[in-house]
Amino acid sequence: MLGGRGRTDIVRAFAWEERIYLRTQSPWIVGEAVHEGTHALDYNSGLLATLSVLQYEKRAWFYEHTFYRWNGASTHFDRIDYVVNFIRQAYRAY
Repeated sequence: MLGGRGRTDIVRAFAWEERIYLRTQSPWIVGEAVHEGTHALDYNSGLLATLSVLQYEKRAWFYEHTFYRWNGASTHFDRIDYVVNFIRQAYRAY
């Protein structure tokens, strides 16, 4: 939902405080669990409160990307710098 904003009918996953919500029909559900789980863990540790939206999204996308690469699966992005560019575009209002 891009920092708490977005169309709920197309959102596949999100974190709210220490909880994560996943749509079971999502083809990327495991990676989304890693991504949203990163947000939930950061919230529980207090780290989320110290980071900007761009910083915490970079962390979550990095761990999701790394999870896919580590398991030999295809990722949303070929290179980590593509992840960073996506975040800058998608979250530019923050």
